[in-house]
Amino acid sequence: MLETTDTAEKLSDIQQYLPTEEFEFEFDLRRLGGARITRPTKSDTQAPLRRSAELLTASTERMQMFVAAYDQLHAREVGELARRTPIVEGILTADVMEAVLADPTMREGAIEYIEAGVEMYHYNSEASMTFGLFDGTVGFELNDGSGFVPAFIETDDEAVLTWA
Repeated sequence: MLETTDTAEKLSDIQQYLPTEEFEFEFDLRRLGGARITRPTKSDTQAPLRRSAELLTASTERMQMFVAAYDQLHAREVGELARRTPIVEGILTADVMEAVLADPTMREGAIEYIEAGVEMYHYNSEASMTFGLFDGTVGFELNDGSGFVPAFIETDDEAVLTWA
């Protein structure tokens, strides 16, 4: 019971951003009790995105991401990652794919990724959360629906890794 209370307290201010209806989490959310949670601060509003980008750039074996929102911080790292990491895959939602195709700069970047070896797939629906598998860590980039990232959750919990 103490574990449940600790987890509930740890996730209380971000639980509203976990898309539990949209994604069928096939693990007990208490598994996130030991997760590292990076939140924005007044002096570093980009802290969650920065931490996600750190995991992405540190990947050496595998990086797979389900992308529900496009951001420049991650986009800069993907081409280099593809050149040195054996498995780099991205699944883009319909909204992200539409944005990439509509913007010449983003479209050129996507072509560069593919040429560098990134496997890209299209998810023909919308989603509110970007998540990824970075070697042996799962990261969840939460979103408030307007583009603000209130937290990045990362864990190496086996049940969560199996789900991802």
